[in-house]
Amino acid sequence: MVPTILIPAYNPDEKLQQTIRNLREAGYTQFVVVDDGSRPDCWAIFDWVAQQEDILLLRHSVNCGKGRAMKTGFNEILCRKMAQNGVIVCDADGQHPIAAINSVAQQMLEHPDCLVLGVRKFFEADNVPLPNLLGNTITRGAFYLITGIRYGDTQCGLRGFPEPVIRQLMTVSGERFEYENTMLLAVRSLGIPVCQVPMEALYLDDNKSSHFHRIHDSVRIYKTILGFAKRPFIAAILHFLLFYYLRSTFPTWWGPTAAYGIGLLAGYLFLLFSVPGVRKFKALAGAVVLTLAACALQFILGTAGIPAMGAWWILALPLGLTSYYLWVGLCYGPRPLNYRLDLR
Repeated sequence: MVPTILIPAYNPDEKLQQTIRNLREAGYTQFVVVDDGSRPDCWAIFDWVAQQEDILLLRHSVNCGKGRAMKTGFNEILCRKMAQNGVIVCDADGQHPIAAINSVAQQMLEHPDCLVLGVRKFFEADNVPLPNLLGNTITRGAFYLITGIRYGDTQCGLRGFPEPVIRQLMTVSGERFEYENTMLLAVRSLGIPVCQVPMEALYLDDNKSSHFHRIHDSVRIYKTILGFAKRPFIAAILHFLLFYYLRSTFPTWWGPTAAYGIGLLAGYLFLLFSVPGVRKFKALAGAVVLTLAACALQFILGTAGIPAMGAWWILALPLGLTSYYLWVGLCYGPRPLNYRLDLR
């Protein structure tokens, strides 16, 4: 029950060859390497790869990005029926210890329906670059706030994919590094359980082997993450604008409350279109209940002498978070099982 090893490679050096040798020594017997449009001076390495009987070499004529390289590899692996024991994706630069790869393989056996994630133990390593640590910490926090799923590491390239999980994630959007984050957003709507495995954090050569572009790739990643919450953000703006312009058009004693209710209900109805199937009835009932409760609180704050806009801001955070997480649950379903082996 040995999984196939998939290695996306862009401008690799001799570490790719050493990585494959180390994996062979550990008992892995089936490899797929994707040359993602590397420079001509790297072709000698790929010539070596092509000569190996246990390695299937796939090539892009131009650089298409890690996400596309992974999808190219997944597609060929599925077509050749090489995914019966699952697929482990690891980097070409040797930053993923063999022990961690073995742990991922073991958890794929124990959890054959899970996406298995390597989770680097940042705070136990002494050579983690500060920008990497800060970036990963911020991204993990953003994932938790937006999706309700707590990940120990959102950017580690070591991941295990059982065959059914590959088929589900093949159609997820993303061509470059953002694909690794897009799939973490998709697990909730697809109902894919997650298993997180601890591993040593290694940074070789001051992280010079990484092809991650801090600005361009970070923009793609956060655009993807924030896109998950785009519709609730638009609904909140709609609510605010209607409340702002209607609050003074009704009689003084009930005007702000009516404006608040109209704006809130309009925002909820906008969200309702994104809720699938029969969940729309639950969403509508929840919208009515939340609207009545929020209007009552708005009225109470108004009678207590708090200005209409002040009351809006007081209610904004608790009401916004409650509404958002109810929408996420209705739109994307319950949170999947999340086996946090990295916390043990």
